[in-house]
Formats: sequence, structure tokens, C-alpha cells
Amino acid sequence: MSDAGIEGVVAHPTYLGHIRRFFIEDDFVCMRAQGIDLETYFGVRFNAERIFFKVRDGEMPPPAHGRPWSQAMVGTFYNWMRDGFTRGEAGCVPVCGVGARSA
Repeated sequence: MSDAGIEGVVAHPTYLGHIRRFFIEDDFVCMRAQGIDLETYFGVRFNAERIFFKVRDGEMPPPAHGRPWSQAMVGTFYNWMRDGFTRGEAGCVPVCGVGARSA
């Protein structure tokens, strides 16, 4: 999973603006084999609680992959769940401040 370029916990993240950037192709392939869809909003929303506990506990991505989620990513994902799984709008990408992707 990617570090998504976030520097701190995003208070009110959206799937399109933040969460989808937390996953990379290796994650899609690995989790698809386990029946978890990380490639779509609905797949991530449906599996959100399961994903949260696995990343929080360091079980996902597998430690052997050497790409654990940062505390900022875990906190941001939690906030996304707490806020009701906001989808956001296509093309909506943070441009500055907390949550912006670094160039």
C-alpha cells in the first residue's frame, strides 16, 4: 500500500480525494485472491471495517512487503469511516495542506 503522500491525519477525507490513493496494484491483486475488492469505492466501503483493523494491527499489507500504513493513513481511513464513507467528486484532489499528494 502506498504512503499516499499525506503528512498528517486528514480530518474529513473522501474516497476519491484520499482513500483510493492508499492502495496500489499489488494490493489489488493480493486482496482480490482473498475476496476483498480494493479497486472500487463500493468494495472498499463494504470491507472498510475489515481493512481498518488489518492495517491498524499491521497485518495488511503483509509485513514481508515492507510497506505498512503510516499512522496518518490509519487515522485518515478511520476518519473516512467515521464521517460515513464520503465518496467525493471525480477530479477532486487536494492541492495544498494536509492530505495533499507530494509532487
